[in-house]
Order: sequence, then structure tokens, then C-alpha cells
Amino acid sequence: MHAAGGRTEQHFEAYDGERLHGLGQHLHGRLDQKGCVIDLVQGNTVAAIPFLHSSRGYGLLWNNPATGRVELGADTTRWTADGGGRVDYWVTAGDTPAQILDAYTHVTGRPPLLPEWAAGFWQSKLRYRTQDELLAVARQHKERGLPLSVIVCDFFHWPKMGDWRFEESEWPDPAAMA
Repeated sequence: MHAAGGRTEQHFEAYDGERLHGLGQHLHGRLDQKGCVIDLVQGNTVAAIPFLHSSRGYGLLWNNPATGRVELGADTTRWTADGGGRVDYWVTAGDTPAQILDAYTHVTGRPPLLPEWAAGFWQSKLRYRTQDELLAVARQHKERGLPLSVIVCDFFHWPKMGDWRFEESEWPDPAAMA
């Protein structure tokens, strides 16, 4: 462990043939993270979760809210945090990945089950420009007997950025639309 100026590092010995999985959603497309350097920073298409599962039968949660990174090298695994000034991690072991993930969710919290309405088809596209356009798509699903659980009105439906309401000229009655 090393802490200087608020930056914290923890090194662990790495093992040949060890496969490391997890750490969230990243754009490199690899299942085995061994050999990767993963920034522990959230982004538009990146979801960093500082938990990894090892093929050696353990899971490690780097419990530090600061941004940082994990370097999964051939001889060393190094976790760093840009702030916090202390090391805090949690380790669990199990015979199967399911046992390790069960222990992880027992500690961090288990997600609730989706409500039944959310488990079906979600219709989404880049943008619906108007209430009429969105309703026309919903009506087509109904007329064709296609299941539809959710239709996503994603973005640019507001008058200006940061305004949490619909543009009245294009979305005249959101409550009735819903």
C-alpha cells in the first residue's frame, strides 16, 4: 500500500493463466481483462464497476469512491485511486462464479426484479421529433398485434437543454399521450 498526496495504490501478485472478469462495461470487447488497464471512471458508453472475478476462485471489490484505475499485468495487479488516502477492499471466495457473485450482491445489495411491464419489448430510436410521431409508432404496434412494453422518448423533446419539460409546440399533451 502506498498513499501520497491523496493518491492510493495497492499491489497484488498476479498469476500465470489467471483469467480476470468483470469491472463493468468497457469498449474493448474482451471478456478476460488480464493484460488490460481499466480506468475506473464513468462515461457515456462506459460503466466502471470496481469488482473483478478471478478464475482462481475469488472476487475483489475495490471499495473506493474516487476515480482511478486497475492495471492487470502479467506479474502485478495494481489498483489506484486518485483520492481517498486509504486502501479499502473486500475479498470473497467461492467454488463457482455464481457463489462469488452471490456473496458480492449480499454485501453490496441485490437489484430488485423488473416489474412485469418492463420485461417485454422496448421500442427506442435516436429521436422521436413529435408527440404525433411517437403515437403513430405506438398505434402501428397495436394495429399489427406486436407486443410493446415501453416506448422511449429519449432526448431533444425539451425546449432547451436542462429544461425538464416537453416542448409544447411538438408535444402538446404528454399526460394524454402517456
